[in-house]
Amino acid sequence: MFILAGAAVPGAAVSCDVTENKTFHECYGAVGKPLFVRLITDTTGYQIEFKSPGNQIMVEFKKDKAVVRLCCFNFINNGTLKLDKAERNYSGQYSLDIFDSNGTSIQKKNVELIIIETGILPVLGALGGIVLLFVMTLALYCYCKNKKDHHASGVNKSGNEELVYADVSASSNKRNEKKKVAKPEEEVVYGEVKV
Repeated sequence: MFILAGAAVPGAAVSCDVTENKTFHECYGAVGKPLFVRLITDTTGYQIEFKSPGNQIMVEFKKDKAVVRLCCFNFINNGTLKLDKAERNYSGQYSLDIFDSNGTSIQKKNVELIIIETGILPVLGALGGIVLLFVMTLALYCYCKNKKDHHASGVNKSGNEELVYADVSASSNKRNEKKKVAKPEEEVVYGEVKV
């Protein structure tokens, strides 16, 4: 989410918070944009070492004083590491060691910095992928619809059309009439009775 905001607005900074109680964090940055990494919520009474992938101390914070050993990194006394202009070669896994005021280690974390390219070419590449996916989906839909239409119209594999029909008739009244006709009428004969 942060990287999209940083990539969409020229000059926009990206921030990352690694103060959660986890041992591994990922931070995304954009090439040429500032990146802020919140290492600790309060520096009072703590010592911090931020080491490069080669295990060199890049930023060291002791007794309210920061020593920065790389040109583009700055440490702000509120516990935030600032990278002025992120470069792709800064990507890698860094380690963060936090010590109490006596120098006893209290927490170790790994921070993966992932710096990606921004600009028109990656955006065009992403849009091209989306357009390609849309075109392939549309082609598949048309193919399936065309195949379904041929199947429904009765075209067989040889291309000849088959006509299917049925003679269906139903009438409940005709059956009842036949039953009535089949019954002979009863004859009544009247005669005289003399008493």
